[in-house]
Amino acid sequence: MLLSSLLIFWVLGAMEETSNFKYAVSIPIVYPFHGGVNFELRVKNNFSLSFELNNYLFIIPWKLELGIREYLGKDGFDGIYFYQGLGMQFFYFFYDEGTRKIIPNLTFSGGYKFVFDSGFTLSPFLGIFVPIINFSTYSPVIGLYIGYSW
Repeated sequence: MLLSSLLIFWVLGAMEETSNFKYAVSIPIVYPFHGGVNFELRVKNNFSLSFELNNYLFIIPWKLELGIREYLGKDGFDGIYFYQGLGMQFFYFFYDEGTRKIIPNLTFSGGYKFVFDSGFTLSPFLGIFVPIINFSTYSPVIGLYIGYSW
């Protein structure tokens, strides 16, 4: 199912030409049940900065992340990319007398970003999430960014 969706997105992306976009705002829909908002700023031809605020079940803010995307194509702001991010997870434990915990983490992912002439943006991705305090408790990340570029 995922492979067929990626193939359809690839064909649609090949049919459209992109302009010189510099900004993107999108909503990450990430398995399992994470969402939030992402802002991306192109800083060089093939590099962009990504700022993201994620939450759990679309209610509790829990992760702030800053990362760098490197695009492998000539156009710069669309095509295949690799992402490296550094984030901070915020936890509040209701059952443990309101204990708060902050956990730094790394995220590595790859994906394909489609930017259509209208600015509509789709970006399926696959990656890995690694807490810095315990490298052996990594988890896979799969998702889709839906947004707008200008």
